[in-house]
Amino acid sequence: MIKPLKPVKPVKPLLGSAIALACAALTAPAWAQGYPTKPIQLVVPFSAGGDADLAARNLSAAAQIVMGHPIIVLNKAGANGAIGSAFVKDASVDGYNLLVGRIGSQVLLPVLQPQTTPYKWNDFTYIGLLELNPVVCVVHPDSPYKTVADLARSQDLIANAAVLVVDGNIPAPVVDWLLAVAAGSGVRVVLEPVSVAKAGRIAGLLSPEELEQLAGLARKYDIPKTKITGAQRVAFLGMAPEAVEALKAELQIPETPPHARNRVHYVQACPGSTWCQFGQGDALSMGERIKEIELEGPLPYKVKVGISGCRFCCCESWMRDVGLTAEKKGWRFSFGGNAAGRPRIGDLVAEGLNDNEAVTLVTKTLNYYLREAKFKTRSARFIE
Repeated sequence: MIKPLKPVKPVKPLLGSAIALACAALTAPAWAQGYPTKPIQLVVPFSAGGDADLAARNLSAAAQIVMGHPIIVLNKAGANGAIGSAFVKDASVDGYNLLVGRIGSQVLLPVLQPQTTPYKWNDFTYIGLLELNPVVCVVHPDSPYKTVADLARSQDLIANAAVLVVDGNIPAPVVDWLLAVAAGSGVRVVLEPVSVAKAGRIAGLLSPEELEQLAGLARKYDIPKTKITGAQRVAFLGMAPEAVEALKAELQIPETPPHARNRVHYVQACPGSTWCQFGQGDALSMGERIKEIELEGPLPYKVKVGISGCRFCCCESWMRDVGLTAEKKGWRFSFGGNAAGRPRIGDLVAEGLNDNEAVTLVTKTLNYYLREAKFKTRSARFIE
């Protein structure tokens, strides 16, 4: 028989690949009035049909018979489980919003990405273990390794193994833990800080002289790869830790993060009328102007700008927080688009704008957004 759940003290959620049933820190009054008295919402922060979803629906079918009220499963997928988890964290603390959590979304994500995860592991009270999922290591039938012990003893693997940590802001305790694990297994660990991106150019445009400069920097700092990012900036990948600060100084990259500098730092623009036969507007010049907008303060969360020079919309303007698309009659401005876990087409704000009108309206819209939106709320959720 399943008894009504009672609040317990938070425990270290070292559950391997388990699913934990969690709720936002419950207080005694929630249980003092014959709980439950209404339907319970069980949030699954992953897509329908997955392990977590199936486990939640099995629990719902069995538990609601005992609880005497429906248990409604709600899928809120996206951002590796962070969207649904944040929803429960911000919900009323009354015991009617429960969360099916995994170690990845509840423990690893807040530790590995603390700057972008809107909660910590101990923001939730862990109630009980719902299921365990085994992790299986599979090898080819002809492989000489038949057990995990065979892998651990393999000198060939140890000589070539590496743990690559690509986030330079990863917390020191996690780094210490990785090093401790490596010391115990003999595995060589290579810590690679976050890539350094040169944000001084718009739309990935580079002159031959700038290309030569980048090639020289790559050779000077022994950088194995460079990449044009989604924001059309140049990223240096796989750098040695001691080279990062020296390269930042040489490129004159500010120490403050881009989102704290009162400007939009993700501006994607197509070649536009300058370089494309289909272009109706100068997307590159517009991109430069948007990038230079000085806002009233830091934005509440990241903002992506897509500027397309014609209706082919090569920069996917409708799916960006700020979208500008050139037409014969002028710029079309949309706001609130998103291509992430909960995709959304932006709302049309205005059309037929000239260059100055477009820049002015984008500025006013972003200033309103930063004044009114809650911290870490994307424009798509804000406009809804």
